Amino acid sequence: MRQFDHNGLLLATFQGKLFEESVKKRHYSSPMFLSYFQNSKAAKELDIKNPALIDLNRPIFFLRIEEECGQISEGETYDADAMNWLGYIYRYICYTRNCSTKFLFDIVPPLELINHYYVYHTQSEEWVISRILEIKRLSEDIFDKNKRMKKLLEEKLSNDILNL
Repeated sequence: MRQFDHNGLLLATFQGKLFEESVKKRHYSSPMFLSYFQNSKAAKELDIKNPALIDLNRPIFFLRIEEECGQISEGETYDADAMNWLGYIYRYICYTRNCSTKFLFDIVPPLELINHYYVYHTQSEEWVISRILEIKRLSEDIFDKNKRMKKLLEEKLSNDILNL
């Protein structure tokens, strides 16, 4: 696990504001924005984790996402405060657990977290992570790339043996 330091705070705050602005100023469809974001190069850039190497300019990030993924239409929006928290907590987890945005969105879909916002947003980030893992019956090992790879190889080997 990585220590949540100044760089992590900067990235988490930026992503939270990015998500909030997608609703407040741009009126984007939240499901569409989140889908585009998770698959964008902009999200991968945030996964690099060094804010000194990233232009943290929200209008540029929105432009880059739309250039890459297409125009984001207006539509169903989630609460702006919930979106801010969602962006922050996702980046906190990605930063401290050294995982990609796409990987985390696959484990914990945004709507799932949004539905828990009113209970979770007042709790510590670590409490939220432990609760998510508990609900999904997962352990911290899910964030360990080596352990995930070992498990996949063991499963493949078991399947190969069964197919002999």
